[in-house]
Amino acid sequence: MRHGLRPLEHLHLVGALGPQLLAAHATLLTPHELTLLADTGTAVSYNPVASAWKGNAVAPATAMAERGIRFGLGTDGTRGDGFRLAEAAEFAQRLAYGLATGDSSCGAGFTWLEHATGRGADAVGLGARTGTIAHGMAADFLLVDTGTPELALSWDVPWELVRRGNRDQITAVFVAGRLRMWRGRPTGWDGPALVRRAAELARAAVGRADVTRVHPTSTAARALHRARTGSTAQ
Repeated sequence: MRHGLRPLEHLHLVGALGPQLLAAHATLLTPHELTLLADTGTAVSYNPVASAWKGNAVAPATAMAERGIRFGLGTDGTRGDGFRLAEAAEFAQRLAYGLATGDSSCGAGFTWLEHATGRGADAVGLGARTGTIAHGMAADFLLVDTGTPELALSWDVPWELVRRGNRDQITAVFVAGRLRMWRGRPTGWDGPALVRRAAELARAAVGRADVTRVHPTSTAARALHRARTGSTAQ
């Protein structure tokens, strides 16, 4: 508060807000700050999983969508599954805002699919190249199997993709028109070998690091709980 302004207000004062800026999280916004985002065309990375894991609030994404604020779905490493991220985006809005206002729609399914794809591409400055399937755009797309038990009986496929879609339903991934993944495995290179090597390097790096663990691992916590309570329940 050295400047007598809130952080977003200070960014506006120094001329930082605008289409070139991607603001991360944006969880603690006043109505005035939402107006600043809308008026300047500033984009936001809405990170719903971060709010649950280590955040202090949930970004008002449904309000952003209503105001025409540019935003995409993002994460800072706690979730790598796009479908699960879309579900988290809707679920966080339902818990933080929908229940309090009796909003049973919470943006409906299309809002979260759009902000995970085309509107998300726009938020990071790639809207002219990717994010939609159209002539002249990069041929980046997924082939999703909708014949699975989760989706086959759906009366509203967009909603079900948000609520029940999962990466094991993705048959193929195409980037720039080239097949990159087929049934969960990369094409043209050894994906499992990369994972094994990454795991080896990660364990070695962590082993060399001077890490102080504040909380025990889940298995250690379970053992401590059993020792303290005498419980043998599985």
